[in-house]
Amino acid sequence: MNRTIHNRSGNSVITALCSIIFLSFSFVWLYKGEGEALRCLHYTLSGGMTTYSPLCGALIITALLWLLQWGLNMLMRFARSLSALAFFPAYLILALLSCINPDTSGADTSHFAVSIDKVYLWGGGLFFIFYLIAGFFNRKLQNRANREKKQNVLIPNVLILIVFTYITGFVGNTNEVFHNELAVAQAIRKGDFDKALQKGIKSPHHSRTLTALRALALSHTHTLGEKLFAYPQTEGAEGLFLDEADGAVSMVTNDDICNHLGAHPKMAGETVMTYLDRMCRADSASHEAREYYLCALLLEKELDIFQQALPLHYRETDKSLPRHYQEALLLKDSAGEILVTDPTVRSRFGEFMALRDQYPDPVVQNNHIRRQFGDTYWWYYYYGGKEVTGL
Repeated sequence: MNRTIHNRSGNSVITALCSIIFLSFSFVWLYKGEGEALRCLHYTLSGGMTTYSPLCGALIITALLWLLQWGLNMLMRFARSLSALAFFPAYLILALLSCINPDTSGADTSHFAVSIDKVYLWGGGLFFIFYLIAGFFNRKLQNRANREKKQNVLIPNVLILIVFTYITGFVGNTNEVFHNELAVAQAIRKGDFDKALQKGIKSPHHSRTLTALRALALSHTHTLGEKLFAYPQTEGAEGLFLDEADGAVSMVTNDDICNHLGAHPKMAGETVMTYLDRMCRADSASHEAREYYLCALLLEKELDIFQQALPLHYRETDKSLPRHYQEALLLKDSAGEILVTDPTVRSRFGEFMALRDQYPDPVVQNNHIRRQFGDTYWWYYYYGGKEVTGL
């Protein structure tokens, strides 16, 4: 009787410790690690009809997975040294839930490449293999129960959970850019545009999706002409809009951008530059649409057209021009300097040109100038985006 009580007490300790390890990892992984990915997956699969809460989802899924391992352990009666194997299906489901990957067929990562059939196939196949192997060896391991009473069975179980945890993290999607895209899109949907602009700001990696989402957030905060080039710009004017696949569903779409601009959606095959130009020809064009158009001209490095379009589309005469507009005018000619009223912009432009003269080699110029002027239109014009001929 004493041996039986001791055996049950040991099993309880092992089960409790394994449960704590699993519950802690599962909740943190589902809530912090993959919460936004699951939210967007839910949004995609439901066509935007329902919403997903990362907190509630993490709690419910974790509880269900724990009940799953409890039922499996009761069914198969694992040996004490391998009782953590009952958590395998739970970790398998965690891995399948977190292996959500964006569509990698192109440069954009805003859409999921999800195949439910493949998920069921891989999940069902692995579980079947596990069930056969565990069932075959478990009976033999049970025959060694007497010797296990004198062995340390805690370490093997902890090691099994560590292996399961590592595999789940390895399989799961940890793409930094992808998670930044989801976080920025969610912040925009909530109307927290300042938070959207802070997500991934220190990351050296970016995408067209991030570029378009940040431009939208900047427009909402009326700082598009002030801070656009503080973020990487590699797509030209096209980077102001998302590169949406046909039939794809995402949390923020080009329709959202068009609605913000107060304009009709783009026509099929219409470029961003053509679309914005067409929209801004109407007298009823919104300030946001005109600002997008002027910034698109800067992104395309069309300074002649920009200088002509500026007085037509920027009508806030009681305010000084946005910083990037002033920077662009200084690149044109001395006539544009009349509109450059910020003395800081003037002095920095002198420093910029002096630094260019100091380092004749273009590569050395780029490396040195970017440290001080990487957030200016001057650096973008000479070194970023598309190449400019005749400089």
